[in-house]
Amino acid sequence: WSDLLSNPEKYSSTHLPKDATKEELFSRWVNSCFSTFHELFIPRKLYPEMFKWMFGGTFEREKMFPLAFGTEKWRPVISLDPDWIMATLLRGFMDCLFDMNSDLLVDPRRVLPLRDYFMSTVPFSSKEIYSTTLFDERHRKQDGEYSGYLFRQMVLRRFIARVNGILSEDEIEEGLSDVIIAKPQELKIFRQEFEAAVPYPDLYGNLVNFIQESGDEYVWASE
Repeated sequence: WSDLLSNPEKYSSTHLPKDATKEELFSRWVNSCFSTFHELFIPRKLYPEMFKWMFGGTFEREKMFPLAFGTEKWRPVISLDPDWIMATLLRGFMDCLFDMNSDLLVDPRRVLPLRDYFMSTVPFSSKEIYSTTLFDERHRKQDGEYSGYLFRQMVLRRFIARVNGILSEDEIEEGLSDVIIAKPQELKIFRQEFEAAVPYPDLYGNLVNFIQESGDEYVWASE
């Protein structure tokens, strides 16, 4: 972290320009640490506790980091993107509630304690994430993966598809023939709470219809 503060240009990327502030760099680092449930950034048993310690019990757009750094006692303010947090946590819940790939099934103890926090982010989500138009095809990589804002839209699309029993083309190519639900009762309650918290019910309903009409091509379908 000391090296990052001294040489911020080394850590710039397409998401952060070379003149990014140290607060922006720190926010990026924090978001990266909590953006995956499968890599060993944070031990699974500590993940929920560390998440709540860092971000609090409910979503806030700006959160002061709980520790001070250096002799100046610098306490960075973390800027949080509700769409990013919602999509990141939703991906974890999906891996827990569905059993589409046993290698990726998440330990429920790591995800479920963050349910209330997740639900608190949903009312802050933007209209764009519910759009039937993909945010920006320029973020699509050559290998078919997606990055940037598309990640937020894709996670939501996959959740809607799965609760409606729709497989994507890539899942069918992998040999799946049906959506496999690991925790039916938990999924039912989770879906009800999530849909009740969505701030744009008309846009959400339109997206649901669009995905149903698109069938297994829903991933890259765009109006």
